[in-house]
Amino acid sequence: MAKAGDGAAILSISGKKAVLMADKHICNGEYADMGGKMLMLKCADGNTDRSAGKVTASADGKTLTVDWDALAKNDTFIKATPGDLPSGMPTSLPSGLPTDVPTDLPTG
Repeated sequence: MAKAGDGAAILSISGKKAVLMADKHICNGEYADMGGKMLMLKCADGNTDRSAGKVTASADGKTLTVDWDALAKNDTFIKATPGDLPSGMPTSLPSGLPTDVPTDLPTG
C-alpha cells in the first residue's frame, strides 16, 4: 500500500502478474525483468499515469518503490503480510453516515 495523491494505491504482485488500484483507476498487467524489474500495466479506463514503471525493492524487502514513466513522483509501497492490513488503515466507519435508510426493502 502507498499514498497516491489524495488517496491510497494498492499493488499486488503474484509471479509475473500485477494488479494496481490507485486514484480511482484499476490496472493490471505484467511484472517482468527487462534488464531491470518493470511493471507494464493497462488501466480499464484508459488512464496511462501508471502504465509503466521501474521497480526497486529495498534491501530489507519491506518496501518497493515504483518510478513511473508518466509521473513526476514515485510510489513507495509497504509490504503487507497476507491477512494483515498495513498500519494507518481505518478501523471504523466514518461519522455522519445517513441513519434514515429504509428497512422494508424487498428480499429475494
